[in-house]
Order: sequence, then structure tokens, then C-alpha cells
Amino acid sequence: MGPRTIAQRAKELNIDIIGLTDHNSALNTPAMEKVCLELGLGFIPGMEVTTREEAHCLCLFPSVDVALEFGKLVSARQPKVPNKPHLMGDQIVVDEEEYVVDEVPYWLNAPTDIGWEELGDLVHQFQGLWVPAHIDRSHGGVISQLGFLPQANYDAVEVVDAHFQGETWGKKRLRHSDAHAPEHIGRRWWELPNQEGRVWEVVQHYLTETDR
Repeated sequence: MGPRTIAQRAKELNIDIIGLTDHNSALNTPAMEKVCLELGLGFIPGMEVTTREEAHCLCLFPSVDVALEFGKLVSARQPKVPNKPHLMGDQIVVDEEEYVVDEVPYWLNAPTDIGWEELGDLVHQFQGLWVPAHIDRSHGGVISQLGFLPQANYDAVEVVDAHFQGETWGKKRLRHSDAHAPEHIGRRWWELPNQEGRVWEVVQHYLTETDR
């Protein structure tokens, strides 16, 4: 699922802003940004980091350059388990036309050695937003891993179930498509208020508002 496929599908569904959060990597964000600029879509670069506790967290950043720098930090904190494409899938890096330009040789889904709260501190040092991912899912969510959602300095939380009733400590609850295939794009989404300004500032302001 390359950047042009993602962006064109988003346009078909009248989605105005998309984020790219590959597992423990931001290497495909440059190509995604180029396609979004071409097609008039807002873009938020990021990655979905797996903590030491094997909880998934969305880490969103104000620019591709920042996301790539954070990606270097994450890579340095991840074990280099050789990837087996026939079992785990290809881990390619592509350009804006979806031509393969590189391939990550180690397994990107392996957990890092970054602890839960340390991850939040690191993301904020990079001026990013920390959003625990799919907290109510039976695999990879913090509740499935720890049994509860700890109170911490995250900026919002992501839920799968729109009727989730668990504690989120007043943080805004978001629902994303978590798309791993084109047909998943737009299966869950959220609306931003109609505000003028740079995409990052609008998203940042909306995410960090207290949930009411």
C-alpha cells in the first residue's frame, strides 16, 4: 500500500488530512508528503512505536524531518531481528511513484526498549504528540498489555470502539482507520473544527483540548 494509493483513496472518500504511522519507522513519510502536496491533502507524519511493554503508541510530528530524526532514535533502541519476508512480509521504502528505493532488513514490529512514560517524554522533546494506540484492542493496546490505562502525559488516546466507556483521564478520544490495506482507509475517522492555519497547529490544538 504505497503513498499514491493511500492518497488517491483518501481523495475518493473526501478525507482532507491523513497521517502515516508505519510500525517503528518514518522512512516512507517523505514520499507520502510529496504525494499529499501534489493532491492537496493535509499530511501529519509519524510512526506507531512499540514500547518495552509491547504497547503501541502513535507518535505524531510537526514535520517529516523531525519524524525521520525520531525514527533514528527508535531504530537505535530496537533489536535487529532479521526480517523474514516470506513469513513477516516485505518492509520496503518507496518513492512518490511507489518504486522501491530501499528495504529494511530487520523486523520492524519488534518491541523497542523504550518504556511507556519514557516514550512520551521523548516524543514531547521532539515537539510531537503522544497518543496511545487502539487502547481497547485485544492485542497491542496498553490495556491488553498492562490491564489498565496509566495516567500519564499523553496528548489524546485512540479507541476502536466508539462506545468505549473506560477511563481516559479526560483526554480526547480519537478513532483512526488503522489501515493496513486500501479498503481499510476511512473505516474510522474523526472531524476537525473548521479552522484556518497550518495543518499541524490545527491538529495539535484539537488533540490537546480536554475531552468533554
